[in-house]
Amino acid sequence: MSEAVILSAYTEAWPRIFEEEASKLRDALAGYAVCDLEHVGSTAIPGMIAKPVIDIMASVEDINKVPRGNDHFWVALGYEWGHSDDDDAADWLYFIKRDNTGRRLIHLHIVPDHSDFRKRTIVFRDALRADQTKAQQYAHLKMRLAETFRDDRLAYLAGKGDFVAAVVSEERDRVANHLPSRKTIESWPEFTPSRPLRMLVSACLAGIPVGFDGSTYGTHNEIAEIIALPNVKAVTFCPEDFAFGTPRDICDIQGGDGHDVLAGRARVVSAVGEDWTDRMIEAAQKMLRIAHENACEVAVLMDISAACGSQVIYAGARPEARYQSSQGVCAALLIESGIPVISQRDFKTLYYIKRKLQPQLPHRDDLRDHHESEWYRNYFGLTN
Repeated sequence: MSEAVILSAYTEAWPRIFEEEASKLRDALAGYAVCDLEHVGSTAIPGMIAKPVIDIMASVEDINKVPRGNDHFWVALGYEWGHSDDDDAADWLYFIKRDNTGRRLIHLHIVPDHSDFRKRTIVFRDALRADQTKAQQYAHLKMRLAETFRDDRLAYLAGKGDFVAAVVSEERDRVANHLPSRKTIESWPEFTPSRPLRMLVSACLAGIPVGFDGSTYGTHNEIAEIIALPNVKAVTFCPEDFAFGTPRDICDIQGGDGHDVLAGRARVVSAVGEDWTDRMIEAAQKMLRIAHENACEVAVLMDISAACGSQVIYAGARPEARYQSSQGVCAALLIESGIPVISQRDFKTLYYIKRKLQPQLPHRDDLRDHHESEWYRNYFGLTN
């Protein structure tokens, strides 16, 4: 039966409905090795018009162990089987929850943890969350399609396909623009002991024991070799040590990334639930001042950190949180201020810099930056 397409203005109730339903599903699915429950679809994009149906994606270790069809397990939870063709259920289980009038309330998608469908869905959602222009384009497309296919839900859905595919393709081809390019590095002046390359470096990467546990998070030979060169001046700083001391609790960003924290849309929260947002922002501002006072051309920062991560950070509180491809608070402020940021995992860019400092080194084409690594591209669904 055809269903009308009715779009509604965004409401803060949608994320709350997701959290309430996700909490019930976590309990119900506890025995099925659920890796994550995520709010996806248009209701997960702040400000987006949408059909008032909450899309929830549950990723599981083994989809074959999850009940299918109108099993009593799902009926008891208020869900019905959503697939019209069982062939679609090979690697994607789809359930619908309705109200007592038959109106859709929840779409539940259950997928294998590493499925391409999940990756594409998350890539698209995150792209529109981060890019207001893309989000506005999508909203306009949805309005046009809803007007054209008001009584044909399937045609409305199909009409969005090209836009979604284009956004996902663009994200998959995206180059980390916070890194200095090879051309940029080659255009830098010649560096000498009297006119060294000035690098802002995370203190832990320089061997200073300021990790949350008082460690240096291991050895960082590539960084050590660069900052030991006579034509390099390393300026070291640990924003978390500055703000919270050492040792300290770990902290993560909840509700977004470092750019969102700076914009007031997300918070930095410690492992025991304390709000560290204001002090983290103060530390970021201190880091930026140090970079400016020392005329630093580039920053090399510890990845994964809620402060210094530049390629990957946690999306929420550990240990349950997944990773997100974005920046921590301090890295975000440096990037927004025009200072290139490199992580300890960006081996290709670090070698470009090393070769700029030591021109006699041979060319190498076997190195990759972190966003080009197999793990990164598989995890974030950026493989072709």
